[in-house]
Amino acid sequence: MRAFARTQLEPKADGTFHELHALMQKQGIVGEPRDWERQRALRNAVSHEYPDPDAIADILNGIHAATPEILTIAERFDEAAKRLPNLG
Repeated sequence: MRAFARTQLEPKADGTFHELHALMQKQGIVGEPRDWERQRALRNAVSHEYPDPDAIADILNGIHAATPEILTIAERFDEAAKRLPNLG
């Protein structure tokens, strides 16, 4: 999100996460903050080792459930990027 906001020359690109999220939400790219926090928690969980099979299953099930939403966000970023003026 931060890199995308920088390409838009947004002053809030280097602001707090909440400011950045609000900017992306205003543009219709991301949803509610609680959804994004849940996705970030899943990302963080994947980066740790969990010897407990139940914890691994819960993480993988969470990722599976979140995948359609994450792919939608990626598509929204792609569409928004195509609308950016050529800065090169």
